[in-house]
Amino acid sequence: ASAAAAIVAAAAAAAGGGGGGEEARAATDRIGGDMAKKGKDPVVATLSGALAGMVETTVVWPMEYTKTHLQLDKSRRYKGMVDCARQTVRAHGPLGLYRGLAPVVVGSFPKAGIRFGAFNYIQTQLRLPDGTVTPARNFASGLVAGACEAVIAVAPIETVKTKLIDGNKPFMTGLREIIHKEGFRGVYRGVLATIGKQSSNQGLRFMAFGMYTNYMTRDSPGRTLASYEALVGGMMAGCFSTLCNNPFDMMKTRMQGLRAGEYNGFVDCFLKVVREEGVLALWSGTLPRLARVVPGQGVIFMSYTKISEMVAAGLGRQV
Repeated sequence: ASAAAAIVAAAAAAAGGGGGGEEARAATDRIGGDMAKKGKDPVVATLSGALAGMVETTVVWPMEYTKTHLQLDKSRRYKGMVDCARQTVRAHGPLGLYRGLAPVVVGSFPKAGIRFGAFNYIQTQLRLPDGTVTPARNFASGLVAGACEAVIAVAPIETVKTKLIDGNKPFMTGLREIIHKEGFRGVYRGVLATIGKQSSNQGLRFMAFGMYTNYMTRDSPGRTLASYEALVGGMMAGCFSTLCNNPFDMMKTRMQGLRAGEYNGFVDCFLKVVREEGVLALWSGTLPRLARVVPGQGVIFMSYTKISEMVAAGLGRQV
């Protein structure tokens, strides 16, 4: 009813001309605010995010594999991302680049679902009275969503993935060894570093993508980004977050590898890396991570937009 009244007011003000133009714009703003306050349907957001996460993980896994190897390589056996991939293919064949994918692609379903579902819910709660969301509030929403994602899904999945890659073992064999040697606590190695990485990741990405979306839709607020626009925005957000928080990712990888016992917690890992290898070592693996994250975030934001429309139509819900 309030939206209908606003439409009538906007039409009347527009017909009146002159100062009515201001009233028309105000009425239109109220309509936009009412629509913005609704947010995305939480079921649609969660399921769409889960499916988009599986697509993204599968597409960019070889880059994630080489990035992890480079971050674990204290002996400098590899000369870079291409050399790492070449050595892997030579030793284990092309499928060697997909070692460790199974637990991650399965885990990406709840992981991305939690991320997008939690972000959508928290963002809705943090909206201003006029229905808008500031970059700071988008950052906070992403920060909390990333922390939830880290504790529930990312920490155990990433630990298993890292150990499988480090030990070059298949999924079930590696998982049995982890549980046998370290117990179930072994799959939660590096949880604090994972929370730091994942929360800052999502806070920075959602903030950047929100600012990009506002800029691209400045002439027609509320419109859905075209696929190519979402692809570019996701890639830009991925690049920004990677450059800002790579130290968290590097330390998380070290603390989840087979030599995790060398570090007595997050702070100890940071101090040892800086003291023994230099500050720039915290940015090791940045290039392959960019090669994995930039296209990956483009894919996930683009596919999320399209999958949301299909999921909403299939469930008979609002996007």
